[in-house]
Amino acid sequence: KEYSQAIKSYLKAIELNPNLKQAFASRGEAYRLTERYEEALKDFDRSIELDPEDNDWVRYLRALTLTKLDRPTEAQADLQRAIALSQAKQAKDPMVSDRPEVIDWQNNFNLALYYLAAGRFEEGGGLYDRSSEASIDSIEDAIRDLDDYLTLFPDRLQAREVRDRLSALV
Repeated sequence: KEYSQAIKSYLKAIELNPNLKQAFASRGEAYRLTERYEEALKDFDRSIELDPEDNDWVRYLRALTLTKLDRPTEAQADLQRAIALSQAKQAKDPMVSDRPEVIDWQNNFNLALYYLAAGRFEEGGGLYDRSSEASIDSIEDAIRDLDDYLTLFPDRLQAREVRDRLSALV
């Protein structure tokens, strides 16, 4: 949580490689966590510009930022794109939905979170329902992501309920 130092480190990484999408995404996240939303938005835009087809998580983060900036139409468009990209990842391997041992839990939990953020509670909750099959590490990552979401939007009861269900598993 040393965001000032992190921002400096990401700036150095960007100076060394101005096409490093993850450095822009990570610096954007540090800006977002310090409520520097306009700067976060610029970095998320650049990360997506560098890789528009494999950036569902950054689109989600940008949607959160746009929501905080009171730009709901753009936020919903980003959430819908994040959902589409995440669904495409799941569709690449037809075994993913049939065999728990090959589920990409990070993508599964991310997609569930995107659904919750988009107000698609039944779909999001349904993906979380199989979480008892996931590793403890994956569940803990999902809880951290929900905690982050709830820090921004503490009144989202569905997200709180899901977080509580996951917490009971660890």
